[in-house]
Amino acid sequence: MKQIKKTWDSVHVVILGAAAIDITVLVSRLPQPDEIVLAKSCQRYPGGSGGNVAVGLARLGHRVAFAGKVGADEEGSFLLKSFVEEGVNTDAVIIDPHRRTASCFIAIDEKGNRVIFALGGVAPLEKASELNVMMLQNCHLLYIGDTYIDVALAAAALARQGGVPVIFSPGGLLVSLGISALKPLLSIVDVLILSQREAEMLIPDIPLTQRLSNLKQHGPQIIIETRGSEGVALMVKGQYSKVPAWRPERICDTTGAGDAFSAGLMHGYLTGYSWYEAAKIGCATAAIKIAHFGARNGLPNSSELQEFITHHSSYQQ
Repeated sequence: MKQIKKTWDSVHVVILGAAAIDITVLVSRLPQPDEIVLAKSCQRYPGGSGGNVAVGLARLGHRVAFAGKVGADEEGSFLLKSFVEEGVNTDAVIIDPHRRTASCFIAIDEKGNRVIFALGGVAPLEKASELNVMMLQNCHLLYIGDTYIDVALAAAALARQGGVPVIFSPGGLLVSLGISALKPLLSIVDVLILSQREAEMLIPDIPLTQRLSNLKQHGPQIIIETRGSEGVALMVKGQYSKVPAWRPERICDTTGAGDAFSAGLMHGYLTGYSWYEAAKIGCATAAIKIAHFGARNGLPNSSELQEFITHHSSYQQ
């Protein structure tokens, strides 16, 4: 891992990704095909994976900038307002006057299971020329989430030129392009975060440790596979370890759990912990979040996170 750059203190972390409106419906159970289920409630929340990570880090006390797009509509204003209220820098957000802001429809049952429908709209940056070069090369850390490959490549290359470490969490849409499409980007990032499903899509039909080793051969020195209630599989420079999950107080909504993990992981890294300890912090952050509805509700501040870690002895050693 490269040395953290500390020459420009206005932004600790740049989050390159998508923000969106989440229309969240609570149901007793998810419907079968051709079946109607009565919704118990319907709420609108600020969301989008990159936006969630940005807010999670900001609540943990870091100076964060979000780089993405919104439309010049009420939904875009809602997202920008939520960022400002959370202390997230929006200087790298572009407002598109010709398209609507992205949104998702999310149905959640009483056990926390969910289905998500992306409803389209503008969200990530679409051209390398839209990147804020100065911000990318002078932050402490770049996190690349759901965005376009060409934009991600340009951002990672710029960060690398500035000596800035790069974390890549592609999400399902980028993973669906396949390992061949992601190889150029994997070769220039430091940390790769995937869910178990995403990792198995990229490298199918081989055991876990072999899968992580295979991914490492493409470039990243740190490979992290999140595995829900099983915790996290971690490979650091070829050394494998397993980080157990914390037992949540309850499970209300798993939307944004992976984003909460990423925020907690980066908080741990920026605070100076090892990757193993940082992954433990990420797991704790996710456990706190899933006890609340909405992708950002429940994301803790640093005091709430420390209190959870201190008082929850049910951590599975």
